[in-house]
Amino acid sequence: MPNSEQIILGEVGSKWIAVVQVVEILIPIYGAFLLGTCIAIKPLISSYSKPKLGLLVCLILVFICFTWSIMNITASNYGEHITVLASCSPSGCALDKWQSHILATLYIFQSIPGTLNLLLSDLIVVWRAWILFPRNWVVKAALAVLLASNMGNWVINTLDCIADILSTGIIPVTLEHNTFPFVINQFGMAVNRLVDLDWISIVQSLAVNVVATVHRGLLKQAAVYRRTYILKILFLLIIYIVILFNTTATGHYGFVDSSDNINLPTTNFKTPITSKSLYVPPDFGVYMMILATAIYPISVVILIHNTHSPVRETLHYLETGTDHLP
Repeated sequence: MPNSEQIILGEVGSKWIAVVQVVEILIPIYGAFLLGTCIAIKPLISSYSKPKLGLLVCLILVFICFTWSIMNITASNYGEHITVLASCSPSGCALDKWQSHILATLYIFQSIPGTLNLLLSDLIVVWRAWILFPRNWVVKAALAVLLASNMGNWVINTLDCIADILSTGIIPVTLEHNTFPFVINQFGMAVNRLVDLDWISIVQSLAVNVVATVHRGLLKQAAVYRRTYILKILFLLIIYIVILFNTTATGHYGFVDSSDNINLPTTNFKTPITSKSLYVPPDFGVYMMILATAIYPISVVILIHNTHSPVRETLHYLETGTDHLP
């Protein structure tokens, strides 16, 4: 076997470790997401109302998008390494037109589910703020403008991205030896050029959340309810996720000896108790963003719509004009 193919096999083998471990961390994350979804849906189906029906539809869309993200991450990693392995065969890596378009679709639309979840999160935050600010029409108008501009920016960027990618014609039908990395790089360059304005959506989403959480009276009046059943559920979800990430980073992923001749992505710092480098998945930040955009709207629904929620109690005092809790 030529040295070049041995190098390719070694690199793919080391990356397969990351792929397997990414799948292992995604499974419990998805389990926590399902738990939160079930808890959030229960009060929405207990009685019928148009707001609850709208939230139920939003949660179903969040569930579909998050499931899509999990499947897309797994399939894209799997497809990339399988294609590189196939390139080591004597006949090269010959993909038919259908397979080429499947791989291309996975890479092009990988970020869309997370973006949809982000927009749904903004929508739920705006809905929450409209309830918490019953008399402040200035804040309501500002939130509505931010949400509308964020959605418009996302639609324009998405259409522009799809149109430019279709016009470039960079999707080859047959991928020969060492062609696949070049194609992926071309996709990355194209997407980076086409979504230079995506930071606007992130800033707008941050603005929506900042404006919606400046309600000082809510925090002050709801402080007495911090030990309610609903907040315990939220804290349980948060603690579970924190423990999961810390265990994954320091235990299950473990430490890689810097003297080992293995091609794994590692950080550039040393821990106080070991000279080994901490191994972190290459797309760890992306996974955290996808998880956050999916968990946040679920947490908002749990916080508002469950019985004995602090938000329900606070709204009672806001509507009655009571300044202090009894």
